Amino acid sequence: MILTLAVAGGMALTAQGLIIVFTLLVAGTLGLAVAYKWPDMFVILALWTHFLKGVFIPKLAIGEFGATPFMVFVTLAAAGYGLQILRGKRRLILPVGLPFLILFMLFTTLSLLVVQDFRAAIGVYFRTVLDWVLLFGLVQMIISRQRMQQLVYALLAQAAVVVTWGIFAGIQLERLNVPRNTLFFWRQFQKNDFAAYLAFVAVLALATLLVSKTRWEKIVSLALLLMVPLAWMFTFSRGGFLAIVVSLFLFIALERRKRLLRRLFLIIALIGTLGVIMIAVAPSSTRDLAIDGLVSIVSGESSAQRHTDTIEFRVEIAQSAAEIIIENPILGVGFNQWQFYSPVKTRIFEAQTGEFREVGFSIHNRYLLIAANSGLIALAAYLGFLFTVLYSGLKARRYARLWTKTYLHALIAAVIGIQIALLFAPLVVWEWPTLGILIGLIHLAEIETKGDISRKQWFHLTLKPTNHLRTSKQ
Repeated sequence: MILTLAVAGGMALTAQGLIIVFTLLVAGTLGLAVAYKWPDMFVILALWTHFLKGVFIPKLAIGEFGATPFMVFVTLAAAGYGLQILRGKRRLILPVGLPFLILFMLFTTLSLLVVQDFRAAIGVYFRTVLDWVLLFGLVQMIISRQRMQQLVYALLAQAAVVVTWGIFAGIQLERLNVPRNTLFFWRQFQKNDFAAYLAFVAVLALATLLVSKTRWEKIVSLALLLMVPLAWMFTFSRGGFLAIVVSLFLFIALERRKRLLRRLFLIIALIGTLGVIMIAVAPSSTRDLAIDGLVSIVSGESSAQRHTDTIEFRVEIAQSAAEIIIENPILGVGFNQWQFYSPVKTRIFEAQTGEFREVGFSIHNRYLLIAANSGLIALAAYLGFLFTVLYSGLKARRYARLWTKTYLHALIAAVIGIQIALLFAPLVVWEWPTLGILIGLIHLAEIETKGDISRKQWFHLTLKPTNHLRTSKQ
């Protein structure tokens, strides 16, 4: 909102400019009023528009900068929660691992001091801050099973739209034989991002299928599970495939109830069989790309003519990154500045501007990229935060109620699966949302340990600040 008003304020004071400024002020005021009453709604809207990174609001786009729906919704959600907290309607819920998260944010921000191209850094930094805000918003939202149920419905609805859209975009790509970046879907959702998102969709749908009691939930969940292999095939992402497999097996390992294990194995066997059939009957080019991606996981080489580099090439980039990290251990080379130090250049398509530009080839490893851009302290803080969240999640599952425990297992598996994908990718869009939902579930499990109390007392407890787990005995 501040960025939007600043852009508007910089316009010439023409009649059209004044109209735009007035419209923004009225819309902002109305938006804040609605956000104050229903901030959860804007969190859901932010999740729904999270992957639409290049869809700018008309008249507010200036080159590669501007306001997207995601930015507006996250800002309104944060404003709504902030106003409620200031007025005493709710209390701030502090996430587990907060000291590590603050340290990571601090050194990520400090690394802006050493950038050589501030313009290249500030846009990406602003979007990163919004990801952090979304994480905090999700933690504030998940204060009851009813709120979590609403979030699950919203996530299933999003998954149904996005996965179906991805499949149709893949079929269109196959039939038209056009460059991938000419299709709107793939300009917004990079294929490795989409594949990692499918890992989250798989375990979310599986968890819903196991605990749901309504027919429509079961149908939607099963349909999503069956669509995951087909959707992945159009990405031919090796890291995404590993993320999906790891997430599913981790969920099985955590969900050890005998009655459900048989159902789990049957469902996964059905998904695997369907995946094999789809690969066998798919058009030759898509089938060859998918099979080549799977084979290259083992061999390290890719024989298909596609824009995918060998593992050896990525190792070479990683070695160069290690040298840079040794030379700049405290703050790295500056936030989002690795592109100027990479020994290999490549051309990428910018969804914001609709043009290609030449940049340094990215480090396809999230952890090395953090260290190269922001230093080893930022990397240590990120790993400390991640470990704390996962440890707290595993601890919370011991006393969470059955429904909450199943989703805890799903989110733990999804977070680890996405971290597997991040071993082979510089970033994944769904990284921070999954962490935010997991932290919210940890807090929800803690609330459920309070037992049977009055609704007024229970409501008070849900708004009580927390940054650590307390057992029922405490």
